[in-house]
Amino acid sequence: MFSLAGKVVVITGGAGHLGSAIARGMAQQGGRVVVASRHPAKHQALCQELGPQSLSVVLDIASLESVTSCFEQVEQALGGVDILINAAQRSRSVSSADMDPVAWNDALAGGVSGTFWCCQAAQRTMQMRGGGSIVNVSSILAHRSPLPKADGDALAAPASNYVTNKAAVLGLTRFLAVEWARWGIRLNAVGPG
Repeated sequence: MFSLAGKVVVITGGAGHLGSAIARGMAQQGGRVVVASRHPAKHQALCQELGPQSLSVVLDIASLESVTSCFEQVEQALGGVDILINAAQRSRSVSSADMDPVAWNDALAGGVSGTFWCCQAAQRTMQMRGGGSIVNVSSILAHRSPLPKADGDALAAPASNYVTNKAAVLGLTRFLAVEWARWGIRLNAVGPG
């Protein structure tokens, strides 16, 4: 396969379903995994499972202060970041007709805005280290509309705030890939679904 021996891998949303699976895979390949999420009990338990090469850090991607603190802790403990996987996403599933400003803005803060702040924080250390890799988790829904349920309800899939976020993450990834290539920083997006 491949080896991540000695590479520092930060996973936002690392205690979630997708993030924890990624963390396990990165640890199996020798990565020094940083599990970052809003759920300390979950990410601490996962780090115990992963072993001493892992680090548990509290992170709320909707808070720039939290993002800054997370990446400062990683830099102090492990020297910087080689790989960032942005798997964190926060949104409430509300129909578009009933969406209120709080649900909309909270989703953007805990989605594309938080993804950007994490990319920016990682870029700083990656540039100093001569490069790195960022993988942002988008969605198949960034490319196509959700399929309605048999009764015609389009809410069979996540709400418009989620879909908008994932499409924005895809656009952000494309832009940063071009802008940061000069520093040896590679960006890709994956679209599960």
